[in-house]
Amino acid sequence: MKRSPKSCDDHTAELEGVHTANHSPAPDVRKINPLSAEILGTWPPDPRRLFRDQLQVEVIDGCAGVDESCGAHATKGLLYSARQLRIDRGDCGWRIRHAPDQRIAWRTHPATKDLPPGGLVMVFGLAMGMGACLPQPTGIWVLQVDGRRLLHFTFTKHDAVWRTDGASFAIQVKNVVSAPPGGSVSLDPHTDHESSACFGLGVLRIDPDRVKPGEPLTVEIRAAGDRPSMRWCRLDHGSAAKKSRIPGYGTLSELNYWQGLLLATGNSRRPRVSGYEVCFGDLHTHSALNVGGTMTGDGTGSPEENFLFARDVGRLDFYALSEHEWQIDSEGWAERNQFADRFDESGRFVTIPAFEWGRAYGQRCVYYEKSHQSLASTESGATTPTQLWNRLRAIDGRAITIAHHPSWAKVPVDWNYYDPEFDRLMEIYSVWGSSEHDDAPNANKDTVEGCCFRQVLARGYRLGCIASSDGHEGHPGVASATQNHAQLLGRLGSGRVAVLATDLTRQSVFDALYDRRCYATTGEPIVLDFQVSGMLMGGEIPATELTNAPDITVHVLAPLPVRTIEIIRDGRIAHVQHADTREASASFRDAQYEGGAAYYYARVTQDDGETAWSSPVWIVP
Repeated sequence: MKRSPKSCDDHTAELEGVHTANHSPAPDVRKINPLSAEILGTWPPDPRRLFRDQLQVEVIDGCAGVDESCGAHATKGLLYSARQLRIDRGDCGWRIRHAPDQRIAWRTHPATKDLPPGGLVMVFGLAMGMGACLPQPTGIWVLQVDGRRLLHFTFTKHDAVWRTDGASFAIQVKNVVSAPPGGSVSLDPHTDHESSACFGLGVLRIDPDRVKPGEPLTVEIRAAGDRPSMRWCRLDHGSAAKKSRIPGYGTLSELNYWQGLLLATGNSRRPRVSGYEVCFGDLHTHSALNVGGTMTGDGTGSPEENFLFARDVGRLDFYALSEHEWQIDSEGWAERNQFADRFDESGRFVTIPAFEWGRAYGQRCVYYEKSHQSLASTESGATTPTQLWNRLRAIDGRAITIAHHPSWAKVPVDWNYYDPEFDRLMEIYSVWGSSEHDDAPNANKDTVEGCCFRQVLARGYRLGCIASSDGHEGHPGVASATQNHAQLLGRLGSGRVAVLATDLTRQSVFDALYDRRCYATTGEPIVLDFQVSGMLMGGEIPATELTNAPDITVHVLAPLPVRTIEIIRDGRIAHVQHADTREASASFRDAQYEGGAAYYYARVTQDDGETAWSSPVWIVP
C-alpha cells in the first residue's frame, strides 16, 4: 500500500509526541540552534513548530519553481554552492549580471492559512560575486514580492540583514572564496575569473498582512539603477524540493538556516566587548550638493539619498556626511545639520555633524559633538590648523579633527601642527588604501614619507585609529569606483570604524571616538578586544603603576577565519599569533619592555586579507 505524505498537522503532532515521550523542555531557539548536536535525538530535524511557538513565524521553502521566462541564465550540473562543488542533475542555479535588463523571478511554496503574528519566512539558496578580477562598481540589488518593491541589498561576505517596514531580508553566508591580490579563481564552469564570491542562504521575512493565505508568493531580484557592473547574483534551486515528504518543507530538510532566521526575525544582538556595544559606521562621505543648491559637488546623490543609503542599504549603525568645505555656505551648513538631526535615531541609526577642512596643510574631517555649531572653514578665517582649533574652542561642546590619507603626495598632512585636544584619531584606511606605514599592504604608493600612522606615533602623538570610506559615489559603507575618482578601487572593503559605546546614541558614539575607544576595519565587522595590562584600547597607563611586564591580550571574533594576530610595539612587530578559526586569541607578556614610554596596538588579518587595527594603548612616563 502506498503511503501518503505527511501533512503539516501530522508533522506537528509528531513533534508534540516526541516532546511528550522524552519529557524534555523545548530548547530556547533564540539561544540554541535546534539543529545542533545537543538537541538532535530529542527534537526531529524539522524545528518549524519551535520557530512558530517562540519566534512567531512560519517557515517555508522559499523556492518551488522558477519563472523561466524571466531571462535569467540557467546553470546546471557541476555547481559551486554553499555546499561546495556538487553534481546533481536536479539542481539548478539561475544567474543574472548586474544589468538593467536582467532579473530572477520565482514562486515560493504556498503560505499556510493561519500565519502567526511574526509573519512568513522564506528560505532559499543564494550566491553573489564580483564577477571579475578587477574591482567593480557597487552593485545594488532590488528585492520585491508580488510586484511590490521591499528593499535594496548588496554583495556581502558576512551574515547581514536589511530591514524595511513590514519586511526584513537576511543573508546567511555559508562560504566565501576570495582570490589573492591581482589574481582570480575559477569555481565552476559558470563562475570563473572571480575575485570574491559568497554562497549561502537568503532568509526573507514579511508581515502576515502582505501574504495571501494558502497561496504562493512571487519573489524577484533585479539590478538597481542603470550603471552596469560585472557583479552577479544567483538563485540556487535544489532538487530536494521535489523529494521532501513534508509539504512546503522542500530543501529545508538539508539546510541549517538558524542564524539567518535569527537575523531576519530581529533576534540577534550587537556584539559586546568589555561591557560595551560594538557599533560600526562610516564617517567620511560626500554628496553632490554644492553651494547654491546645484548638484555639481564632488560626490554623488543628494544628502538625503546618502543618509538613506547609509541607514537602509549600507546597514551602518552611525554615519557622518563630511562635505568638502568649498561645497558648503552658511545655508548649506544649516541644511546638512538639519539632515543629521532628522535621521539621528537613538538605538537604530546615529548621525554626527561633520565637514572636511583644509588643503594646504593636509585634510582633516571635523566632527561635532552637537549640531548647529559654527562652520570653522578656511573662508571664515580658519586657514591653518591652529586657527581651526582656536575656532573650535569657541563652539558649544567638543569637536574632533581626524586627518585622512595623511601621506598622499598631493595633499600630505603637515604634522608639525598637532593639538591633542582635537587630534584624537587618524583615518588609517579608506578607499585610498592603508596609511598604517609607507610599506603597508594595500598602501597608497604615491606618498610623502613620515606622515603615516606609525611615523606619527613615533613623534609621541597619541592618536587612535579609525577607517572610513571617503566615498564619492553615494554608497556609504560599501563605496567603490566613480568616474571622477577612478583611483578609488580596492579588492577589500571601503573601510568602517568600530566604536565601543555604552549605547547607540550620538553622545555615546562621540564619547567613544573622543576617548579613542575605537578601531578600524577594511570593511568587515571584525569584533576586536585589545587590552594592555587590563587597559582597553585608547587608554594610557602610567609607567609607575606597572608592577610587572606589560601583559597584552587580544580576542577576535571575525566573519571569516583569522590568519594572524600581530602585536606591534613602538612601530615593530613584537608578537605574532597564527590562527585558522573565526574566533581567535593572543596573549603576550613583553619581557623586553625596559620601562619608560611605549605604545602597543594590534593588527588582525583574515584569510581573505580583510584587516582590523586597534587603537593603541600607551605607557606614559
